[in-house]
Amino acid sequence: MENPKPTFSKDPARSLWRNRPFLFLLGSDTTSNLGLYMYIVMMPLLMYELTQSAFLISTMRLMEFLVSGLLGIAAGIFVDRINRKKLLVSAAALQWITIAILTVLLFSESVQLWSLYFVGFFFATSGLIHTSATHAALPQTVQKDQLTEANARLGIVTNMVRLIGPMFAGLTLAAFSFAELRLYSLFLSH
Repeated sequence: MENPKPTFSKDPARSLWRNRPFLFLLGSDTTSNLGLYMYIVMMPLLMYELTQSAFLISTMRLMEFLVSGLLGIAAGIFVDRINRKKLLVSAAALQWITIAILTVLLFSESVQLWSLYFVGFFFATSGLIHTSATHAALPQTVQKDQLTEANARLGIVTNMVRLIGPMFAGLTLAAFSFAELRLYSLFLSH
């Protein structure tokens, strides 16, 4: 098995804020969740803009649910067999790559329905793997008596991102709308 045995310092008063592996895990979870909550706001809006169909938006949610249900067990087995640090980095990278692909599709105005399902599938899969790896890696990053505190801090940060993520999505949409409106007005003035 590639996952190393946890090594802890002998100092029981060691702060979680000085624990580099925990901070890495916290940062990785934060960026993953920020992308997730931006995705949750933006994807239905993009699908509705493209299709004008609430039914197709619900099929995207169904596909995400099926990914979770069908690949959830496999993701747990996969996480137990692979180096968790590499898996966390890879899953977060895959999430941001899918966001970059979606951004390129938007800017090139070549978004099609199948591309949204493609992006949604990879985003849901990488999010599932990232969440499983985060929960599996936590006991390796902190001492046993710090697990409750570490879980609480992860939960607090996740809840803060849950509030901030949609705000970032809204600001991003507003910025793009404003930029598009400004370009349109400049085009009309010339």
